[in-house]
This record gives sequence, C-alpha cells and structure tokens, in this order.
Amino acid sequence: MENKPPAYLFVVRHGNRLDAADKKWHLSSPTPYDPPLTYGGLLQARQVGNQIASFLEQAKMEDEASCNGALSRKRKRFKLVIHTSPFLRCVQTSIGISSGLAQASPDSVHAASDIIVPRAAPCAHPLQFKSALLRLDSFLGEWLSPEYFEMITPPPGPALMMGGAKADLLRREDYSVYTDLPPDHKPLPNGSLWRASSASTPANGTRSPTPESNAVMSVSALASALPIRHDEPAGYVAPRPLYAVSSSGKIPEGFVAHARDACVTVDYQWDSMREPLDFGDGGKFGEEWTAMHKRFRGGLRKLVNWYATAESPADLVTKPPARTQTSDSPDVVREDEEVETVVIIVSHGAGCNALIGAITHQPVLMDVGIASITMASRKPGLDYAKMLAAAPPAADSSARALHRAPALDELDARVLEVRLDRQPRAGPS
Repeated sequence: MENKPPAYLFVVRHGNRLDAADKKWHLSSPTPYDPPLTYGGLLQARQVGNQIASFLEQAKMEDEASCNGALSRKRKRFKLVIHTSPFLRCVQTSIGISSGLAQASPDSVHAASDIIVPRAAPCAHPLQFKSALLRLDSFLGEWLSPEYFEMITPPPGPALMMGGAKADLLRREDYSVYTDLPPDHKPLPNGSLWRASSASTPANGTRSPTPESNAVMSVSALASALPIRHDEPAGYVAPRPLYAVSSSGKIPEGFVAHARDACVTVDYQWDSMREPLDFGDGGKFGEEWTAMHKRFRGGLRKLVNWYATAESPADLVTKPPARTQTSDSPDVVREDEEVETVVIIVSHGAGCNALIGAITHQPVLMDVGIASITMASRKPGLDYAKMLAAAPPAADSSARALHRAPALDELDARVLEVRLDRQPRAGPS
C-alpha cells in the first residue's frame, strides 16, 4: 500500500460523563479524576459510530459512481484505527464508536464488511465484527489545569494512567446473561411474496387452491427450503437492558465489555510515549493552556506523519500468529480493491479544541460539544512522496522520516479539508 496520510481523520469528544449527571459521584470513587460515561453517553458514542459508518458508505458509493461503470475500477474499503486518551470516558467512547461502526444499518445496501475491513473473521460468533483497531495515546489526555482539579484528586502520571487503562481493557467480565438474546425479527406482512396469504389458506380448509395461491405457496416453500447464509456477519447486536435504565445513570454491567470483545481489537503493544514513535506524554499537573496546545499540536503532527511514512500503519504493531484464511474471508484484502486508512481521535473538550486548531490553523473560539464529530479529509491527487522528498533534511542525520516529514502545519492548507461539529442527539433512556 502506498504511503500517504489517512484518507479521513475524525476528531470526536467523549460522551456524557457520570460525574456531570451525579454531582456527588466523586465522593464515593477511588479515582474521582477518571469518571465513566453515563448510559446515554454510551448510546451517544454508538450513534457517532453509526454516523461515521454512514459517511464512509457514502464516500464508497461516490467513488464507485465516479468510475462511470468501469469494470477495472477497484472497489474501496477502509481500515479504521481509533486513537484515544487513556481516561476511562474516552476509552468507553471509543468502544461505543466501534460498536456503532459494526452495526448493520437497515437502510444500507452494503454489509459492514463491504465498507470496513474487519480485524478478524467473525467465524467464532456470527454477531462479532471487529470494526476498529484501538490504540491508547497519552498525549491525548485531559488538560491538567489546576483549576479543574481543585475539588478532586489530580490524575497520576502518564505511565500509571496508561497502565491502568490497559489493565481495565484486559479485565474479563461475565455478560452471559445477555448473549442468548436473539436479534429482533419483524414478522412479514400477510401480502408478502415469501408467505402464503390468508386467502390461500382458509381456516376451514374446504376451499380448493387457485392457481394464484399455488404459485404463492410454491414461492413460500422455495424460500423456506433455501439455505440461510451464515458466512456474512449480521453486524453487532447490542445487549438490551434487563431493567429500566436512565440515560443519565450508570452503564449496565457488562455492556462495555460485550462491545469491546465483539467489536474492538486492542493494540496493547502500542506505546507512543517512547521511541521510535515519541508522540509525547500526557503533560504535567499545572499545565498551562499554551503548553496543552503545544502538546496536542506536536502529537497530532507526528501521528499524521507516521501514518504517511510507516509500513502498514493501520495494522497491529506486533503481528499475531498466522491463521488459516480463505479468499472469501472478509478481513482478507484482495487485489481488486483499494484500502484506505481512516483515523478516529477521541479526546476531551480542551484537547479537541487544540486538535481542531492544529488542523485549521485558526483559534477555535467555541466549546466543542459532547460526542461531536469534526472531520478532515485528504485532498485528492496529493503526491505525498514528492512532498516528502522536497522537505528540508533534519538537523540530526540520525532522525527518522517521521520527524523530517512535512509537518502538519505545512500540509494543512493542501492536505486537509475540515467540516466542523456534527453532534448526534442523546439516545433514549
């Protein structure tokens, strides 16, 4: 695959957090600096995933329409990578986004695997579709302003935050109580071609069948005799609460773990604080506004440049053991398709403000909304290899291509176009 920046870059703020709904939550928590999402916040994150999937489907269809029916045109699919702050609300938002990406839209003509390259073939469970690779980055962490932590304990250092977040992702949970719930199937109307009409099957059974009823019955019998296809994933089916849940209340036990195991592949070996990545850490307590902006701008520049220069940047850092694959497996990239990388960044309000400012080169004089989406796209026809060759050499001869690549502020006007702030509504209670 040719080295180039991501085709699309989405900046997403986390969903509604529990301590905003319950003002006394921090008094009973051992980690008051790290609140989880509310149930409504998880639904918001899932809706963000639905919206991103719809946009990618639209991009795929526009690409296919632009080829004017040319048979030689490669079909387009996307590999998705989510980069998130290690804070719990952002990790849970990322998992919610991946579950929304993995859901099959009833209005779509495409299966999820027609748009997104899954991270593993869903052979073990038909309702699993690992839609995204999840990576945790310290530089995307909360702004460590002293005013924000006046009433609560400030978070520990970046290394401890990262270790705790990965430990939480490794923790197994029992959600077997939800696994036997089948997806909803709406009954077919009486007039359906796949079902005999009431006129053709009278209750007393004395009416002789007409030719029309025989035809309908034959079609119905044929439909019931056809084998049901199990080789394509039906999309992620989220568990339903077993009791009434408020959108401002806690997430039911097991919901996040259920989505994590079904929809996410976690890149546990990813460590962007150290060489060779060195995207930056999470800052120090007492961080000023300008220092926070510098942290996010530098990390984003290195992240975009790394995707443009690394080999297979959208794959796991360490390759898993080889497994048997067939050409029909949805996670196999075929020669007749073009795979583009999509990066989703999940962070906090101040961090999203800094990221948008880094992309647009303008101060963002607005509050970034909860669960809002900011999108940047790579302009077509970009010759990134030529731009990289024309970049000035690094002062340090041992520096890698990552640091001598064209910086984000040099590429912004030509590479990235931005649409601002599309915010989904909160889900139902």
